[in-house]
Amino acid sequence: LFIIGVTSYFSNGNVINKVDDLDGEQKNQLLEFRVWLPYLIVFFLFLFMVFKETKFNSIAIGLVISVSLIIFRQIFMNIQNNQLLARLTVLNKELENKVQLRTKELSERNKQLKESLSQVEFLAYKDTLTGLPNRVSFERYLSQLLIDSKDNKTKVAILYLDLDRFKVINDTLNHLIGDLLLQQVAKRLKDCMQERGVICRQGGDEFFIVLPDADNIFASIYAEKILDSLSSVYLVEGHELFVSASIGISIFPDQGNSVEELVRSADVALYAIKNQGKNNYKLFIPEIEEGFTKRLTIENGLRKAIEKDEFILYYQPKLQLKTNKIVGMEALIRWNHPKEGIISPGLFIPVAEETGLINRIGKWVLKTACEQTKRWQEEGLKDISVSVNVSAIQFKQKDICKQVEEALVMTGLDPEYLILEVTESIMQNVMEASVVLQELKSLGVQISLDDFGSGFSSLTQIKHLPLDILKIDKSFIDDLVCSARDQAIVKTIIELGKNLGLRIVAEGVESVQQLEYLRENGCDLIQGFFLAQPLPKHEFGKKIKSCN
Repeated sequence: LFIIGVTSYFSNGNVINKVDDLDGEQKNQLLEFRVWLPYLIVFFLFLFMVFKETKFNSIAIGLVISVSLIIFRQIFMNIQNNQLLARLTVLNKELENKVQLRTKELSERNKQLKESLSQVEFLAYKDTLTGLPNRVSFERYLSQLLIDSKDNKTKVAILYLDLDRFKVINDTLNHLIGDLLLQQVAKRLKDCMQERGVICRQGGDEFFIVLPDADNIFASIYAEKILDSLSSVYLVEGHELFVSASIGISIFPDQGNSVEELVRSADVALYAIKNQGKNNYKLFIPEIEEGFTKRLTIENGLRKAIEKDEFILYYQPKLQLKTNKIVGMEALIRWNHPKEGIISPGLFIPVAEETGLINRIGKWVLKTACEQTKRWQEEGLKDISVSVNVSAIQFKQKDICKQVEEALVMTGLDPEYLILEVTESIMQNVMEASVVLQELKSLGVQISLDDFGSGFSSLTQIKHLPLDILKIDKSFIDDLVCSARDQAIVKTIIELGKNLGLRIVAEGVESVQQLEYLRENGCDLIQGFFLAQPLPKHEFGKKIKSCN
């Protein structure tokens, strides 16, 4: 009864609550004692039952043994359970550690995945060099903005910006300098806009600027602000650099209702301002598009013209003033268009230079002119020479000397009868130009500097070039009779050429008075409408034979 009472006491709620206040070891001892109490009660009850009589019988002995076995089995099971619980506790702790470690690994991987996704998103929608939104981001933003603006009946301005002369800086210095310059340009654009508009980098040196709720007046104000901001000096790796910009502007919905239409309109306006001198902005108008369409038509037609052999050469004679004989001619290309007729080179040569088609056209002109000159020499005009214009783009080709040599070999023309006319634009790099001209001279051809006086050539530059002929620009001949200033310039050029051992050719001569002044002042040759307009080969052949 005492033990039952003790058991009841330890089963009391107050005692159970106190267990939670004990430390680990005391708590385990108390709980273990409570487990053993019921077994002790049963054990003593059986002892009292067995020993209440002095005699032992088989039933009592068997009962003692059975109860003892049960008690010992239960004790053994408790021991095993305690061991199992201890082992489970250890395993549970190991499992918790592994779960924590795995959770940490998953957290790290999740963090890395988020960083990777963030980087992918940055690469997809941001320009890596400047950090500005890229073309994809620009199109997504503008598409949504156009929808909102259509609903709100507001306008949107698109500014298409292209840096002037950036390619020169990029090629002359290096691409690293170019990249650093672009970063500074992007910063100036952001400072200039001050979050009023969205700036995107199209690629290279081109940028888009979107101005929400902006008309053409507002866009023009910001275009002027941008041009002014970009015009000041840039300090890049010890270099002082200057770049300007050209900007084409289109307005939604006036010049387009979609991203593609607005970009195309801005691009057309940008192309127009580039052709008008750069460093300015221009709003799109339909007339510009007409010119742009015409240019594309010319470009497509040029490609077909080369394939269909639609080009022909006209020849303008050169008169030697000392002998009054025609001693040469200038080969001038014309485009015999199947629908438009004869097209002047002033219309298609600039397009050919921009598209690179001038190289193929130049090779054809060189070969054809040499071939025709050789034919006329074989017909009796033995000392006649031909002048062929070489564009600045064609001059920069690495195989220009090879082209000239192949033309001479294929046609059999003696090199001394071929005159290559170059313009002052080749003097952007005088030493490089001098090397190329020396190589051409080594072939035996003559070199003529065309349109002398109209460009930026100087005596310092001319002295480095292996020239044979100076050709006075037509602008000095036009008012030669009535302008004392032009007379002085022409006379000076003639004297300069003579002192340098060069022959002088005057182009654009249209009157007897002009001819006589040039003759009196020692000019060697003339060409112009006074003598003859450029003629097709069959008419030129008759002209030269009748004059000589």
